[in-house]
Amino acid sequence: MLINYIVVAVRNLVKDKLYTSINALGLAVAFTTCFFIYSWVRFESSYDVFEGNESVYRLATGWDDEPAEGYATTYPMVRTRVLPQFPEIEESVRVFNTGFLGSKTRITYLTHINTSSVLYYADSTFFRVFPVTFLQGMAETALSKPNAIVLSQSLAASLFESENPIGKLVVIGKDKAFEVTGVVTDLPYNSHLHFDMIASMQSHPWIREAEQNVWSGISFHTYVKLKEGSSPNDLQQKINAYLDHFPNDPDGQGKSINAILQPVASIHLTSHLKHELTPPGDEKMVYIFITVAVLVLVMAVVNYINLATARHTQRFREVGVRKVMGANRSQLVLQFTAESIMVSFMAITLAILMTELYRPALAYIADEKFFSIHFYQKEVLLPFFACAILIGIISGLFPAFVLSGIKPMKLFKPSLDSALKGSSLRKGLVIFQFTVSIILTICTAITFQQIRFIRSQPAGYDREQVVALNIGYSGVKDKYKTLKAKIEGSSSVLYVACTSQLPTDVQTFENIDLPGERTAGAYYMSVDPEFFTALNITLLSGNNELQAVIPNDSIHSFAMNESALQSIGWTPEQAVGSKMSIRHGNQQPGPVVAIIKDFHFQSLHATIQPLIVEFTPGSYEFMLIKVQTDHVRDALQAIEAAWKEVAGGIPFDFSFLDEDYNALYKQEQLTGSLFVTFSFIALIIALLGLFGLASFAVTKRAKEIGIRRILGAEINGILKLLSKDFGYLLIIASVVSIPAGLYFRHEWLERFAYQTQISPWLFILASLLNILLALLTIAYHGIRATRINPVETLRSE
Repeated sequence: MLINYIVVAVRNLVKDKLYTSINALGLAVAFTTCFFIYSWVRFESSYDVFEGNESVYRLATGWDDEPAEGYATTYPMVRTRVLPQFPEIEESVRVFNTGFLGSKTRITYLTHINTSSVLYYADSTFFRVFPVTFLQGMAETALSKPNAIVLSQSLAASLFESENPIGKLVVIGKDKAFEVTGVVTDLPYNSHLHFDMIASMQSHPWIREAEQNVWSGISFHTYVKLKEGSSPNDLQQKINAYLDHFPNDPDGQGKSINAILQPVASIHLTSHLKHELTPPGDEKMVYIFITVAVLVLVMAVVNYINLATARHTQRFREVGVRKVMGANRSQLVLQFTAESIMVSFMAITLAILMTELYRPALAYIADEKFFSIHFYQKEVLLPFFACAILIGIISGLFPAFVLSGIKPMKLFKPSLDSALKGSSLRKGLVIFQFTVSIILTICTAITFQQIRFIRSQPAGYDREQVVALNIGYSGVKDKYKTLKAKIEGSSSVLYVACTSQLPTDVQTFENIDLPGERTAGAYYMSVDPEFFTALNITLLSGNNELQAVIPNDSIHSFAMNESALQSIGWTPEQAVGSKMSIRHGNQQPGPVVAIIKDFHFQSLHATIQPLIVEFTPGSYEFMLIKVQTDHVRDALQAIEAAWKEVAGGIPFDFSFLDEDYNALYKQEQLTGSLFVTFSFIALIIALLGLFGLASFAVTKRAKEIGIRRILGAEINGILKLLSKDFGYLLIIASVVSIPAGLYFRHEWLERFAYQTQISPWLFILASLLNILLALLTIAYHGIRATRINPVETLRSE
């Protein structure tokens, strides 16, 4: 019996090649789309989901007066003075990322140099909180002594090759020696911790000073591992209660702090605080793309149901004969379901081929790491084959029940009512398909319009043709004047300036002391006076005073932006000449010498914040070099030659400032690229379904078209007749898509402080694009029908 079902199913599928191909291709495209979205979602959701991390939490810092702001870091004294008060904490550790401002660390072993390494300092308990696999050395003692360092597997291989690194001395920076005490496996990409080397916290240059100052140095990531059965919510409340009554806190600063416990597995998707160790993901985008995957799959199923119900009149006599010969309803249902399951298996096989074929293209659009899962892994194949069977059953059941429920007499002499049975359902499904397609088209247009707006938005400084050279290495930083002079000697270089942070993403926030025992907070960076000229930043006042500034680490002078001026409440006249100090370094007061026009020193996700600029060479990490547009290659050669002369064997490390700026919006660009891909796929599936329905409609009306042609009907009239049946459905889909498009516009744009204006024309054009393509699909069948000789279509009458 089963073989009979299969043989008949194959005959019917081969007989109707067009419909079989449309259904199989539509499902295959949907399966392929779902696989790639599944791979992306699985990767994004897998961050820090490792064995042993279930009871690990990160302690973040929030503020009562700024509930929307917060730090992923804490004060260093929290681990030593606060956390020991709570017995439910099994272990705790602090992590300090030396490159949180964008600089990299130089490590040297004999003649081997690596300048792009990420260095963490951590307490000796790090490997008890995070179970990293040791290849060499002992986890228990690896960070237990000063000047001990653990290397990642890849860094150890590049420095030592086949030599045993344990016990060897490496040099960090210019002259700070560390003993290698361990080698660990490289952490996977789906971890928010990424280090090439991790040194003992006892070696940190200012950890003791920061601990003694209590409310100082809020730049340490702190993690706790809770004992079994402990409640993180209860612990968070206890920590906050303790901070409210923190001992020896005359200013009551502890009362303004909110401790926040975050499960490490939730950090990547849900935490968007300052000083995150790695750029976070977006939980909303995960849910949006899951929804897209479901909708695309449903669209493919809708295609099948739509075409199957439309074609059921062609199988009236087949079903009638089966019923007369004794077939019961369950047998008919099994027959049609078998056909549907076979189409699903054809689709899943085709999807595997399409996945491997298009993987490189999608990996190029997004990133290879997101699509590292292979279709032919059993944990992927089994769910997808199960899904194929389920979809086959669902897709086949409805038309099967419709056909099997009709009486045999009506099957041999079908009436118009039975032929049109299900037409309302088909219309509803067409509306659903094109509603989804139009919504995705709108989402794509909104995404790219905002990205284009960001790129074209004036930043307040010139970032084009500016080379950012990393000079933050010991042995180079102290020779910055020599290097600067040599680079300035090139005729292809216009300006050279130094800065502590790239102006694309300033992260350091400091408290400042003002006259009259007033305090304020502001972002901070250190530059040399040529910085403003090199980047074409407008000075509102203090030009002469700024020209007289000589960078010095002990004698301070400051500039501030308009936002800082407003937050303090000064006028430009009051500010210039007034003295202030920043709570770092020697904290010596100095005069404000200039007021600068606001510029975007962070991404456009946030509004422009107060910024204080000082002129301390000891903080310089980057050299910004403005080059002539037509001589970029000559300039790079001159810069590299000067670098080799001053820096010796340290590798030449540079980027372009506009590229660093665009990197701030990498997540948005990825989202936009994926939306383009998936909206195109949804449109293809919708058009495939419409192609099949239009073909069916033309076939059903072939005689009518033949009569109209004989009576002198023009092609335009016939096309209008055919388009009318679908045109109003597309208009309904356009109207239905508007609320979803408006919702996405709100959700997408709310993440940006500066937003583009979305015109109603965007919604109209997105709808018109889908309608135009749909009408072209219908017109194809209409034109084919009008070219058939009417005699051929009317011969049987």
